Amino acid sequence: MNIDFKPNKKQFQAWEYLTDDIHTEIGYGGGAHGGKSYLGCIWIVTMCLAYPKTGWLIGRRELTNLKKTTLKTLFKAMADFGITDKMFNFNQQNNIITFGNGSEIFLMDLDYKPSDQLYTRLGGLELTGAFIDESNECPEDAIGTLKTRLGRRGDLKPKLLETFNPSKNHVYKRYYKPSVENTLPPHRVFIRALATDNPFTT
Repeated sequence: MNIDFKPNKKQFQAWEYLTDDIHTEIGYGGGAHGGKSYLGCIWIVTMCLAYPKTGWLIGRRELTNLKKTTLKTLFKAMADFGITDKMFNFNQQNNIITFGNGSEIFLMDLDYKPSDQLYTRLGGLELTGAFIDESNECPEDAIGTLKTRLGRRGDLKPKLLETFNPSKNHVYKRYYKPSVENTLPPHRVFIRALATDNPFTT
């Protein structure tokens, strides 16, 4: 099926990076209502439907918040584009969404746990790409571990999309500061998205 996504200017810019053969880490940052989460969700769904048997992760620091916020945005994006629950199965016990073509979305928390200091829960994943919502709230070590699991399923270039609010932590160090100083590595890009960039903000 065709997904007729009409992105705003900043979302379109991010979409180009998400689908090119150069960039593997895309940071999409800014304040609330910039369309960040919606972009991540529609990108993941599009990839799942376009590329059978691929594996994708949607992560947030806490699974509870992911289900209360990002997952609702995911289901809204699906409904907006006519993707009904007959086209996928949501296993709420394992937190896996499986599409009819064999593609999967894994919903996972990325918070630090004393019982899993090395994030071994991520170690067995075979993923094509990932979307981390509010990555400024997630430990940098978790993101680093997750990156080692990308590009292991399918022939697509591994992609990591991180959306985040302004923060003086690792997202500032990895994305914002180097973008201002024009020192971003070739595989990484930063898009600053404001609420005013989203015409659907009320």
